[in-house]
Amino acid sequence: MSSNSNNNRKKFPQLSRRGFIGGMGAAGASLFLPSSIKASPRPAPGDSGRPKRIIFFMTQLGWNPSAFRIKPPGAPDELLLGSDYHPDYRDNPDNASWDIPLQSLPLDAWSDTLAPLYPLREHVIALDGLSMASIGADRYGDAHAKGYNHSLTGFPSSEYITGQKAKSGAPSLDRRIARYLREQNPNLTDLTGLNINMTNWRNSGGIGFHNFFWDHTQQGELVEAIGPTDPRILFNRLFPGGEGEDTPVDAGQRSVLDLISARYAHSYPQLSRDDRNKLALHKDILSDVQQRLDQLSGGSCSASSLGGYDDNGTSFEQYDSNVENFLDLLVTAMACDVTRVAGIQWANGGFRDVAYGAGNLDFHEWYSHGTNPTDRWFGVDERVSQANYDKYLDASPVIANKNRHHVEMMVRLANKLREVPDGDGQTMFDNTLIVMMDEISHGSHGHDQWPVIMLGGFGGSFRNGRYVRFPRNLPNPGLNGMGFVGKPHNHLLVSLAQAMGLPMEDMGLQEVFGYHANSGTGERINLRGRLEELY
Repeated sequence: MSSNSNNNRKKFPQLSRRGFIGGMGAAGASLFLPSSIKASPRPAPGDSGRPKRIIFFMTQLGWNPSAFRIKPPGAPDELLLGSDYHPDYRDNPDNASWDIPLQSLPLDAWSDTLAPLYPLREHVIALDGLSMASIGADRYGDAHAKGYNHSLTGFPSSEYITGQKAKSGAPSLDRRIARYLREQNPNLTDLTGLNINMTNWRNSGGIGFHNFFWDHTQQGELVEAIGPTDPRILFNRLFPGGEGEDTPVDAGQRSVLDLISARYAHSYPQLSRDDRNKLALHKDILSDVQQRLDQLSGGSCSASSLGGYDDNGTSFEQYDSNVENFLDLLVTAMACDVTRVAGIQWANGGFRDVAYGAGNLDFHEWYSHGTNPTDRWFGVDERVSQANYDKYLDASPVIANKNRHHVEMMVRLANKLREVPDGDGQTMFDNTLIVMMDEISHGSHGHDQWPVIMLGGFGGSFRNGRYVRFPRNLPNPGLNGMGFVGKPHNHLLVSLAQAMGLPMEDMGLQEVFGYHANSGTGERINLRGRLEELY
């Protein structure tokens, strides 16, 4: 071939698949590609084959247990005393357990905290009576620090940061899932796992004293995975081109697709049979990208203007607008398949008078600590004073309102996910799970009788539409509360990890030693394996 012919040949850039996808910006960084599904872990029975997404919805300063619990229809109120810190039951095992189908449970039988979930009841799993048993092996930090560090790791803290705050001993589950997904799919980016801190935005916000999310740096150091407290920061991470037509999501997608298509047409005749087969696979991938972009052309994967952002958060309406911005950006990131794992840390400060009905008192000391479930039993338990009972009567409705408010935010996010198509007649909600947890079970620093709420289809991974009550009959490994504890939450973490594809049988410790009440004997409590009651 002459040199002139060589000079006249149209040059096609040597663009790798990673470069192709990466060049598409945020929307194309990791679009769902059905033709590459064989390289991913085999979907579990019932899975749609669509990418699963999980959102850890982390609240702070505890629950009001009595406002959370549901008993079976027709059961006497006394059934709940075994889990409600009544002095006649506190040091004895409680073997009662139940599994209530929520689809048939009338609204007036729902607890005040869970009632906002009623319209989505077929997609709910409420877990009542778990314990963070692994905390019994932890020597560092106060009860809050232990709860923050164990809730998503099941592993003891590694060292003190202060006399109260402690450093986690392992990466949190959200970060472990994100790391695993990126190992399985090199086209995923560091936005695969996304953390958000919902603050009150007063005085430039702030993340608070503790943090749920931890990760390893490239050097192997364990550090807090702190997400943005300003929705504009997240917006600029997702759409670094700014608002308008020139964002990476909108601009250049068609030109990149046209470029790659031309390169395929040019290269195909010169390839061997094996290479043609490889190229055909990549053409399928390109077709998948094109189809995905067509599906997203309605705007679910495009930058939109931030609404009503306010630096100072001087009103609840402005605070709520900031929350709306964050939730919209999270749904956009997941609709674009940029993000598959998210962690939201909700703050309890700011506008609690509006959202929770709280007065101008220290929220931690008065309201959270005031909702000590033992103080409910004034006149029954001689250790409860009139002052503590009066404090309980004032504080417990506020914590119940806090819990309900966060459940309402959970439903708000779920409804946003339900608006985004996910192929084959599904929505993103069908393949997403929102998991609501807190660092303590109640304001007296409990880590037993720990509620968890799960909402979403999650690709059919779990048997939804249920309220599951666990027995409280395991020897106490040293948790604050009663003489016996419920099933360890490590099993839940294993189930969540496995549903996201991680091949693991334990999360955190493998066992912990528990002591029987009123005796010096004890036994080892197994923390390995999944939570069978979910299936």
